[in-house]
This record gives sequence, C-alpha cells and structure tokens, in this order.
Amino acid sequence: MHPMTEKKEELKQLANHIRTLKDRRKDNNTGQGETLNEGQWYRHEHIAYCLVRGRTYEQIEQPREENKIPEYTWKKIEWLLGNLNQKVDEANAQWILDHPKMASNE
Repeated sequence: MHPMTEKKEELKQLANHIRTLKDRRKDNNTGQGETLNEGQWYRHEHIAYCLVRGRTYEQIEQPREENKIPEYTWKKIEWLLGNLNQKVDEANAQWILDHPKMASNE
C-alpha cells in the first residue's frame, strides 16, 4: 500500500479514536488528558500529511492567535513531513522500477 494511503487510513482511525474518547469524556469527565495529547498528535500528523499533498499551511488551518503552533512544534512537524516525503519518494521510485513501460508512457 502506498505510504499516503497508509497515512490517510491511520489518520482516519486516530480521528475516530479521538471522537470516542471525546464522547466518553463528555459522559463522565475522565480521559481528558489522553484526548488532548492524541488530538495534538493528530493535528501535527494531519498538517504534515496535507503539506506533502501540496497544500499550504493557510489552506490547512487558520487558528486563532492563542492556538497557533509554536516554533518548537514546527520542528516536529518538519520531521514528520521529511519522513513521509521520504517514504513517498521511495514508494514512487519502486513503482517506476516495477512498471517501466507505464512510467515511460507518461
């Protein structure tokens, strides 16, 4: 499976998990820290995924001033972005090797 497809599925599962935790938190006021940490991780992963797809940060989100991403967190997002870009490049190179006739027709 292509790394972007894998990442999309991973993000969908994480979003569903966060929604489940959010519903539980509303019911009994527990698990808030778990939801917040996973929510931030999801946000960072989602931003990196969208940047790889060619979106600008402004197209991804427009947070209020108090919710903007701090500089130290951007380093984490850049690391996630680099890893995902590397996986995509490797998968695309492998696809070209596996499908030389199709790749030359493009």
